Amino acid sequence: MRQANESIEKRIVEPMLQALVSVESKLERSHIDLLGRSDQIEERLTQLWDIEEQLGALGELQESLLQVSEQQRRLEASLVAQNRTLRWLIATVLFALAAAAFVVAAVAQ
Repeated sequence: MRQANESIEKRIVEPMLQALVSVESKLERSHIDLLGRSDQIEERLTQLWDIEEQLGALGELQESLLQVSEQQRRLEASLVAQNRTLRWLIATVLFALAAAAFVVAAVAQ
């Protein structure tokens, strides 16, 4: 009976144990591989978060640039209006000087 048990053990139990050891080894390798992939995924997620933050900062910069452009447009319009007013003032002063010169010439005669 002991020999029969040993025979059964050799035919059934030992191959099953070897199969279990093989499966365990494969599971360990898979686990290590998954841990490596998990680290890569975490690194990529961190990179994506950094990119998202940079995009947010770029959006804020773009908004600031739009505001600066609008202010520049207003300043240019104001400068054009001031230029126009200054020309009218100069023309008025020149006209007044010319009129005064005619008056002085008329009075002098």
